[in-house]
Amino acid sequence: MRLAALLAVLLLVVGCQPTDDEDLATDTPEPTSTTVTTSHDLSHTGITRDLDGTPVAGQYTMKLEVGTPAKSFDVIMDSGSSNLILLGDASRCETCQDIPGQTYDPDESSTSSLNGKSFSIRYGSGELKADEVEDVVAVPGVEGFSYTFGVMTQEAGISNILGLAYQPLAQPNGLLPTFFATLVDQAGIDNVFAMTLCGANKGGKIELGHTTTEPTTYLPLAGETYYVVKPDHLALASTGETIGSFASVLTVVDSGTTELIVPQAMFDGIVSAIETSGTELDKRSDSEIVIKGRPDYDSLPTFQVVAGDVSLDIAPETYVKKLGLTEHFLAIAAQERGILGQVFIENHYTVFDRANKRMGFAPIAGLCD
Repeated sequence: MRLAALLAVLLLVVGCQPTDDEDLATDTPEPTSTTVTTSHDLSHTGITRDLDGTPVAGQYTMKLEVGTPAKSFDVIMDSGSSNLILLGDASRCETCQDIPGQTYDPDESSTSSLNGKSFSIRYGSGELKADEVEDVVAVPGVEGFSYTFGVMTQEAGISNILGLAYQPLAQPNGLLPTFFATLVDQAGIDNVFAMTLCGANKGGKIELGHTTTEPTTYLPLAGETYYVVKPDHLALASTGETIGSFASVLTVVDSGTTELIVPQAMFDGIVSAIETSGTELDKRSDSEIVIKGRPDYDSLPTFQVVAGDVSLDIAPETYVKKLGLTEHFLAIAAQERGILGQVFIENHYTVFDRANKRMGFAPIAGLCD
């Protein structure tokens, strides 16, 4: 496979993509940039499930059971979208990936119901079309409930996906309740979830309705659409030197995006800092930057997302990804938006505290052993 084609798979942007920053805006008052650091009451009454990591596609998936009899699906856990979407079988979706055991056929479930409605969603990887279907959906080991989701009739370069963002992003037109909000109501769990992403080869963990690690830092959420935060700038950890500002963009915490996505000026500063460290880069195109030779992680810089008086690290072991057997590339891209994707989340135990409208972070060290 050519490098460009393989990078297109590896640098997956799953979450629903706005056309511009105005699509992220809400009527919620803009938070201050000051970080809230406070005690957090840990709850142990929620649901904890393992996440499987997929090295080639840069995806973290959880098991979900759908239909009667129940069929198990591996769904991408995506905090950048709000719908549950399953691959249609060949009779319904000729363009869908034929992943053994991972396509949904409503005719095989005695509890399914098609309502004749359809909708489309544009993800970073393309636009998909889906029919609405209602069926029983369950997290394994937890009582299921009837839920309306989408079954693909035209795929967009992704497989089964569970969106964890807010209802205004749910298609069509923000009308469908989200799965997580429904789970909170049906299972009586708290309105919070947490992710531990340990790298594609290790997988991770998701905690639904509770947290098991005390966040050391909170950032307020700037609305209830995407998980939007307001960092000030990116800095070099070693010197505190500012690499670039987040002021011109809204910034989203998105578990469905592989990369760290930053404005062009910040991207240029990152590349310059890496080259200054003595690392040679092969700039094959704007989207293909490969490290020459074996990465020296001790020499590569650690970056920090700075918000008020708090700095959140991004280590080279997370922003340098392996490509094939021998090559490594920068999992950082330039767009006029900010997305703190897996490259960022793999450095932090990350709490999506919806009840208190904030994001919580704690060091991930020791949680992936």
